[in-house]
Amino acid sequence: MPDLYYNDTSYFIARFKNNEDQEKVMEQGPYFIYGKPLFLKYWSPDFEIKEDILRVLPLWITLPNLPMHLWGKKSISNIASTIGKPITTDECTAKKLCISYARVLVEVDITQKL
Repeated sequence: MPDLYYNDTSYFIARFKNNEDQEKVMEQGPYFIYGKPLFLKYWSPDFEIKEDILRVLPLWITLPNLPMHLWGKKSISNIASTIGKPITTDECTAKKLCISYARVLVEVDITQKL
């Protein structure tokens, strides 16, 4: 279990013991608490809690019927970057376990036009 730190602006910061645990949590979403979405994002040194509140959201997008020659990490990232900043793929996409669609977690600034 990661260490959890609570901020009074309704943020939790999770500190993982290792990168593998962190990646596993990020890949397995989406997560919900009492039916409401739990938004996860990677921490960065320039993260400002007050400025980032509900402006930049991580969204899972689905790329249906993606041709097999586009299933590389770089190709999927390039496609997803047309919507926002690609963060990660889910486990099925990364391991090509289900090839009906690819799922990508993308960070989207909802104040900007798509």
